[in-house]
Amino acid sequence: MSKTNECARKLAISHLNSLPDDILPSLGLRYLTRFYQFIYASASEEIINYKSARCIITYRADSFWRRVIIKTFPSFIMAMLPKIFEKQFRNCLWSNKKHPNPSPQIAFMFSTKKGKGHGSELLRRCNLSPLYVKTIKGGRAEQFYKKNGFNEYEVFEYAKRTYAMLVKN
Repeated sequence: MSKTNECARKLAISHLNSLPDDILPSLGLRYLTRFYQFIYASASEEIINYKSARCIITYRADSFWRRVIIKTFPSFIMAMLPKIFEKQFRNCLWSNKKHPNPSPQIAFMFSTKKGKGHGSELLRRCNLSPLYVKTIKGGRAEQFYKKNGFNEYEVFEYAKRTYAMLVKN
């Protein structure tokens, strides 16, 4: 196994353990590993590490998911087949509602050790201005980002959920 593939698998395992209820981990370890292989190979995404925490930044948020699916298509189809009829995926994939995609944007941020300041340190290391993040409105993540200097940019409905787009200038 190449070093990049090994790193992608380790990152996928960390993501799976940290955010088990997120959409990507629910597609399984094989797909999540393929996703991180794409991230490592992409010139438009960056991985920022700090201790047990990871932050994936996309500099082309408007086309992020389209590029991911195109580059991981066979793996994506195999992971999606059992999920196709689950409400969560159906709503996300086939919703026709528009939502903002400003860049640079945090695509994912997670830590295996919560409450230790690793996430806050990751945000300091990002050092981008402005920096956007999309999160579920009223959730724990929204509180975390606001505590770290993000302000509400826009609130919107997507796939029958309310999201907040936050920005840090």
